[in-house]
Amino acid sequence: MKRILAFLLVSALVFTLAACGKSGTDNSGDDSPLTRSDSPNQSQTPGGDESEEGGASGIITGPAVSLESVLTYIETGDTSAFDPTKLSEADKQALKQSVENAGGKIVYGADGSIDITGSDSTRIIIHPDGTYEGTDSDGNPFSYQDMHSWPDTELGRAVPEPDCGISLVNEEDGLLEALVSADTADQAKQYVAKLKAAGFTDDIEETDMLDYGMYSFSAVNADRIKVDVTYVDMAGSKGCTVSAYAPGAWEYDDDDSYGDDYSYDDYSDDDYSYPDPDELYSSEWPDSGAFEYAPEPAFGSGYTVSDMGDSYAILVNGGTRADIETYIQALKAKGFTVDSEYEEDDDNVVYVGYNSAGYGMLAEFTYEMAMIVGTKAPVDPDDR
Repeated sequence: MKRILAFLLVSALVFTLAACGKSGTDNSGDDSPLTRSDSPNQSQTPGGDESEEGGASGIITGPAVSLESVLTYIETGDTSAFDPTKLSEADKQALKQSVENAGGKIVYGADGSIDITGSDSTRIIIHPDGTYEGTDSDGNPFSYQDMHSWPDTELGRAVPEPDCGISLVNEEDGLLEALVSADTADQAKQYVAKLKAAGFTDDIEETDMLDYGMYSFSAVNADRIKVDVTYVDMAGSKGCTVSAYAPGAWEYDDDDSYGDDYSYDDYSDDDYSYPDPDELYSSEWPDSGAFEYAPEPAFGSGYTVSDMGDSYAILVNGGTRADIETYIQALKAKGFTVDSEYEEDDDNVVYVGYNSAGYGMLAEFTYEMAMIVGTKAPVDPDDR
């Protein structure tokens, strides 16, 4: 559940400094890190009073510069409300007040840098040229830009960037994973053609099951870099993912260790039989694990149920954000309130909680999809 939650929340949480809650919400006793407010245009003026400039500089028009506008800039690159290279003194004071109101602190460097620290020690450093980086609450470095731009690394340069764009990308320990903005199977296949032109022509495995909503491609180049492309179009939802593996990060030795001696020739396709596509997914609500305790949703026009190994993931066809928010309340009523987490922004909402028996349930509406995930077995508190 932790790995599933981390993947589902990465786009929402990686830019969050603290959770001060939404306007009009009771946040007494909440000491979590800074978070974005409900309205992207909500302004925060020092002391709550309007200045003669209306809280905006002569360079930037619109609402006062605030923590919200900084997080929007980091997440999207939008400089309409915050441009770190064009801040007036009034802008700086407005931002300082906004950060302090959220429990953080801010330091303006003599070189033009901006150093923002959240109440949990999460930190963002914006450099004079507008680039930025940060550290999490444990002091581990990370880069916000890496989540939205194709990485300029050895692996990133070896694997061509999709022409249709990317929504999220991350590279770690020889593995590059990206959520690609491909709305059609043709776009996914065009990217595959680009991969082949770039030299990914060895050990090709291509499966076209678009009649069942799936297409996949896998290949290796001369440097033994492997790339996988998966496109899914089912239950009213579409998505395309790309995974690239550095040499040695995917190859498997006879001594059960990863290394460079593996060859696909060691295995024959004759030894493998593809499952019937009708057996890949189920449309029945599970009756075991967490689903013994969780209510079946009263919305949608059917399910696509995937067995994830330690959990079941259910795509609810036709589900809306309002449906998921109602279902979250139903989960709480059934006792899924232990170690719970709730995150939302203008477009997405995610909730995860456990019951007293240790079973976990996740309900989310992201990328215009309604998804429910439940564990098959109780989860130890240390693994949540």
